[in-house]
Amino acid sequence: MPEVLVNECALVGCLTTKEDISVKEAAELLEKEKSKQLIVLKGDKPLLLITLTDLVYKVMAAGKSPAKVKVSEIAAKDLFFVRDDEPLVKAYMYMNASNHWFCPVISGEKFAGLLTFSEAVKRLSKK
Repeated sequence: MPEVLVNECALVGCLTTKEDISVKEAAELLEKEKSKQLIVLKGDKPLLLITLTDLVYKVMAAGKSPAKVKVSEIAAKDLFFVRDDEPLVKAYMYMNASNHWFCPVISGEKFAGLLTFSEAVKRLSKK
């Protein structure tokens, strides 16, 4: 049976922004769009991931000023992503092992969207 590739899955959109915005600006964007995560791009490539949890734990609970802290200071530095032409099982294994519910996907050198854990499970179960 042929291997299932990431590009055979439905990806979900995700808010994106540049790395030089403040945490306050990121929070306002997340609130406006009713989103829970934000991908920070360097050019067209995903660089960092910001979640609501990052805002609460790394800024609010730490007593930092959201207007003074840049997203690049609090985001996960080792952003894992998969290419759309890679095996789906690679993304699934990463998300399962790291307890992540989504994984950024790039096509060529551009951010393509997020692969959700549920989409990976659904697609692999059809195999």
